[in-house]
Amino acid sequence: MRYNGCHFNGMDDGETLRQLTAQIAQPLLTGIHQQSTFIHPVYELVFGPQPPKWT
Repeated sequence: MRYNGCHFNGMDDGETLRQLTAQIAQPLLTGIHQQSTFIHPVYELVFGPQPPKWT
């Protein structure tokens, strides 16, 4: 899996490049593999939109 801002973001199995989707990212970034921090676009891809912050 690769996420690099505006550049290619996706999966590469050595033969086929695939777009990074929630279906691909969720099993890799949840459960025992869950990261302690996420950049915003990847967080939303895995967990959905963040709720608005209270002001």
